[in-house]
Amino acid sequence: MADPRLQAYLEACGADALVTADPGLVRMLAGHAAEVGFGPSPFQLPALVVAARDAPAQLVCSADEAAAGDATHVYEGFTTAPLDPLAGAAAALAAAMAAAGVRAARTLVDGASVPSGLMPGIAGAVAAPIAGLAMLPAAKTADEVAAVEASLRLCEAGHAAARAATREGAGELDVWAAVSAAIEHAAGGRTTVIADLLSGPRTEDIGGPPVPRALARGDLVLADIVPRLDGIWGDSCATWALGAPPPAAADMHAVASQALRAGLDALRPGARAGDVDRTVRSVVEAAGHSYPHHTGHGLGFGWHEEPRIVPESATVLAPGMVVAIEPGCYRGGVGVRVEVVAVVEADGCRVLSRHPLGLDRDGAEAA
Repeated sequence: MADPRLQAYLEACGADALVTADPGLVRMLAGHAAEVGFGPSPFQLPALVVAARDAPAQLVCSADEAAAGDATHVYEGFTTAPLDPLAGAAAALAAAMAAAGVRAARTLVDGASVPSGLMPGIAGAVAAPIAGLAMLPAAKTADEVAAVEASLRLCEAGHAAARAATREGAGELDVWAAVSAAIEHAAGGRTTVIADLLSGPRTEDIGGPPVPRALARGDLVLADIVPRLDGIWGDSCATWALGAPPPAAADMHAVASQALRAGLDALRPGARAGDVDRTVRSVVEAAGHSYPHHTGHGLGFGWHEEPRIVPESATVLAPGMVVAIEPGCYRGGVGVRVEVVAVVEADGCRVLSRHPLGLDRDGAEAA
């Protein structure tokens, strides 16, 4: 039967079904990890799901992504014939709608992800309320939390490799190559990874990909590593020094670490996301620093999802929400950020991350 979270969303909207091509919701509702690393394909449209209130979710994708089955409706992908993935997807969508019992029903359509060319085949289509759709995957089941933990183990492999590769004369690209290789080895195959990897004065830039810059003694390395395993994202950030860090870095690292602990203490059921943001940000600001980004965000089906830990957010935290907290300090050619992931539980939160956060290259925490 349908996911209870979906049923509640549809009932609140007075609707019978949801059609979405959001990769996270496709993974949540149909169990299908759509490929995101290749980018748009000339041979297929994004995989989508038809999720009715009282029927199993129906997957629509090319035959290159999945085999046909009772709840999977496929069309030709890679081909030597003239390309017309829209026609193929439309026919598969019609079959999925019939299998889900969606005919003249009121069907919510995720307008941010479903190709407009498929709209004529969706009976009773109305735009899905964005706020409710964003909250749909926010509270995770125990199995989904475990899947996030599996992705976080890849983060840890990446961080260990990055620290080991941090050597005088090595380039940012060398460090990133070590991260990628370690994550794919741990995952047992090709893995999509996005990240910030910065060194030296570039760390003040907050984020960005690695560049051909060589590391020197005294440089900081900031690595925010975000892998995707079986459609579920991990996230993690740490900052460390090659040798003695810049004079300001130790203080900034201590402030960010204190703010992180305050944020974890504030993660509990009933807390408002905006209040958690204020708690964390106030620690950093009291020390004379600031950061111009979010304090944290939900994680799992997307690498940035609800609940967003940002100023004025009214989202109320609930058990099962998986949240990354990532305060930082950036000033004078020095940038520091620390991040861990925790799940909200009945009496607070449980930290899921295990990667080292210490400023020393070996990861040891300051005494």
